[in-house]
Amino acid sequence: MLEKLGYRVDLVANGQEALDALSDIRYAAVLMDCQMPHMDGFAATTEIRKREGTDRHTPIIAMTANAQQEDQRQCLASGMDDYVSKPVQLKVLAEVLTRWIGAGPSAAQSPDGLPLKRSLTVSPTDDPKDLGAPHG
Repeated sequence: MLEKLGYRVDLVANGQEALDALSDIRYAAVLMDCQMPHMDGFAATTEIRKREGTDRHTPIIAMTANAQQEDQRQCLASGMDDYVSKPVQLKVLAEVLTRWIGAGPSAAQSPDGLPLKRSLTVSPTDDPKDLGAPHG
């Protein structure tokens, strides 16, 4: 879905891998699954915010199957900026990304033809159906 919206995407499998990736690359946004092995999305987000300090703020958008108000509070309390419910809908994802990082990247291309805006997707699996993408 992110590629369909014109974003360059990196995928990692857990919160620790997200921390490692963020130490190497400056992402426009992070899509963070809340429930993962090794380090869940809440712990990873808390650590990301500690590492960023006051110099930087990377938008972190939770991806969660839980859409109750308490879940939203927990996401925001850990330092996440917003959340999308699974299964993720393309229109909702586009709206949330626009809210946090501006218009889509399709107009701005790098010399190699890839979009300049890059996102990190943190999910315990790379199975597209877990992100709500069509499958079959």
